[in-house]
Amino acid sequence: MSRKALDEALEIYKKIENSDYKEKIIERINHNLEIVKRNLLKTKLQILREKKGYSQDQLALLLKTNPDQIKAWEAGKGCKELLPFYKLAKYLKCKIDDLIKIDYDSPKQLKLNKLLDKNKIRSRIRYFREENTTLNVDQLALLVGVEPEKIKKWEDNKELEILIKYFRLALRLDCKPSELFDYVDGTVKLKLSEVFSKQTNMYEDSIKSKK
Repeated sequence: MSRKALDEALEIYKKIENSDYKEKIIERINHNLEIVKRNLLKTKLQILREKKGYSQDQLALLLKTNPDQIKAWEAGKGCKELLPFYKLAKYLKCKIDDLIKIDYDSPKQLKLNKLLDKNKIRSRIRYFREENTTLNVDQLALLVGVEPEKIKKWEDNKELEILIKYFRLALRLDCKPSELFDYVDGTVKLKLSEVFSKQTNMYEDSIKSKK
């Protein structure tokens, strides 16, 4: 703990000790700590799902997948298939959100069931490879860790259904795939809750509100 943080903690402690509302403040702090504990282990996916009011079974039904898939994602598992695409984005100098484009009949009449229509998928991998790099297919394949034929298929709008289900998941939750997942230390992980940073301010707020 830094000297500044220690001084601030001591100052807060003094205010609590000298407050007429000491017991209530401590009770509130403990309550907020419980909130932090409950939410720290939640992934962004779980928080967004709950915010939308979906159960795991309901979200699975909407995505036409098994509830076990949702449970696995929320446990931080089952994301390995995204790894090649995150590597692609890294070497193509773009975001995973940019790798494909989905054509809709009308932006105002967005139909989620069309997200699984492979005829609506337009790969942008070739575009970024040619515009942002000097890599050929063989070189890119070597960097990503797949066969050159796989890169060629992706560039020709083939075998992208795996990626599509993550776009569909993000769309259901009103976010982007990159908002749900991180590429960290060579693996793909679900993002953890950002609640903790917001909750840490509650200690001082508890005191100020009782002055």
